[in-house]
Amino acid sequence: MGLRQRGDESLRLTGRRLTALAALAVGAISAVYASAGAPIVGVPALVALLALAGVLSASNRHAAAMLAAVAAALIPIVAGWAQASPLVGLLAFAMLLWRRPDRKPLVARPPVSAWLYGLVAVLAVLVFALWWHQSFIAISPGSFGWSRPRLPVDGLPLMMAVVVCAAAVNALFEELLWRVVLADLPGERVSGGLAWPVLVSAAFGLSHLHGTPGGWIGVAATFCFGLAMVALRRFAGGSIVVCVVAHFAADLILLWGLYG
Repeated sequence: MGLRQRGDESLRLTGRRLTALAALAVGAISAVYASAGAPIVGVPALVALLALAGVLSASNRHAAAMLAAVAAALIPIVAGWAQASPLVGLLAFAMLLWRRPDRKPLVARPPVSAWLYGLVAVLAVLVFALWWHQSFIAISPGSFGWSRPRLPVDGLPLMMAVVVCAAAVNALFEELLWRVVLADLPGERVSGGLAWPVLVSAAFGLSHLHGTPGGWIGVAATFCFGLAMVALRRFAGGSIVVCVVAHFAADLILLWGLYG
């Protein structure tokens, strides 16, 4: 490859990155604006524009299939069936992962060091949850976005069974969405750097503005957790097994704080 060709390729790659960053900025602004009055609109807007940014900067042939999986996962939210979104998303991602030629590293056995790193992340969530409850929940939970929706069951055993199932489904769904599909969309040249994982983690944090934990403190906390999961996946050689387990434990801690 000549010098001119290398320069043209560098310009094209820079252009794709700038396009991705611009689209992500628009998505973040749109999501925050929409979340103020209609959070159910804000999250799909954020995820969709982030996915579009990833495809615009993509250098792999699986970007279209991955974008289709994201779109399928968002259909229930847009239709007003938010509770069904994780299940539909899991089916879409299962089909996607089945077609991936490199799916084996995703479920490879993580090293012991990765499990220790995951334990540290979970302990950090525990400390955050204890601090959150002691500092804010007893005073004014609504102002910090810590919502407590009513569960469709009565009695502690059934309630905790629902909490465990919800934590498991949510952990698997969110790790596949944020740490696999959206993280890998641009291809290794972009996603292997630092900027794209940070932006995806920032979007992950913004998606919790009206979630659990919520409010801007919740956004900051989930942004940090997202970064920790990115690092954990890299620590594990690309496997998401330990990420899903750590996310499941974190969700159990947070949901137990609401319903326990």
